[in-house]
Amino acid sequence: MSLDEVVVSNDKVDPNADKRVAQVLAFDQIQDELNLVQGDFKFTEGFFSGKKYDTLNGTAKEFLRRWTAQYRSIRERIRDLHSSSETEDVKEVIGGIGAGVVAGLGIGIAADAAGLAKSPIAEGLTRIVAGNGDSIGGYIATRKQRSSIRTAMRGALVGTGVAIGIHALVYAAYSILGTEIPPLAKGLIAIAYSNGDNWGQAFGGLYHFVKREGDFWKGAREFLRHPYHAANIAMLTGIAAIEFGLRGAGVFDTTNNTQSSIEGAALNIDSLGAGLIAYSIIRWRDRELQKELDQLCGPDYLTKLYEESKATTRPQAK
Repeated sequence: MSLDEVVVSNDKVDPNADKRVAQVLAFDQIQDELNLVQGDFKFTEGFFSGKKYDTLNGTAKEFLRRWTAQYRSIRERIRDLHSSSETEDVKEVIGGIGAGVVAGLGIGIAADAAGLAKSPIAEGLTRIVAGNGDSIGGYIATRKQRSSIRTAMRGALVGTGVAIGIHALVYAAYSILGTEIPPLAKGLIAIAYSNGDNWGQAFGGLYHFVKREGDFWKGAREFLRHPYHAANIAMLTGIAAIEFGLRGAGVFDTTNNTQSSIEGAALNIDSLGAGLIAYSIIRWRDRELQKELDQLCGPDYLTKLYEESKATTRPQAK
């Protein structure tokens, strides 16, 4: 049959639907039956319609019915993947996080250039801005969302507030005692207030799913299945080792606002890494499902499907 007779509505779920339908309708074994009827084919979101399809019967009709059933099954899995993983929201938050990292780094450099006091307070405040700039940027980027990521970013602001409180209490205590904070203790403190936003993200995301599911354990399972939230937890675990390594090696001069800001920006790898890991996982899963769709159009599968269809139908009368 002429493929000019086919009208295919492509969509985001399967942008290659037109090519797949063309392969299926060009399958040799069904050509005789297709040529018996006139009209057009339409294919929309996994369903055939149109005068030619409605008039068709016999093995070819059963063949196309079985093929579309398999196609829709995989198509729905692709839709569910992007819906449950909140793909578009993940892409948006990555952009916001990246902007926040750059902005936080710039604030530290500007503070040093302005000659602000190089005190523990200045150091801490600079790192709070730089170390939490990722989530602040993410919060701004997700302001129009209604997703679990938006709830996580709200939690990040709470975590940032807690980080500021930790900073104030710790440095006030050491100031009163008149003692110097040991380097490794500074590292632990830096983790607390540079990554407090991500702990806030974790609790915010968990809260979202528990509230949605109405059950803590069901919510926790959905939370850990979500690529972004799972990656965030993994990054929080790894970031502690990175920070202790930086402090132990004396890589940064923490009395210098610029270097404090660079250190804080380096710790932003938690949010940025979580976003990039999550998006990579989503893309990998999508590619695997697209491969399954490709297999549906392969000659081996189509031949097998035709034989199964033929066994359950009578040949169409000529």
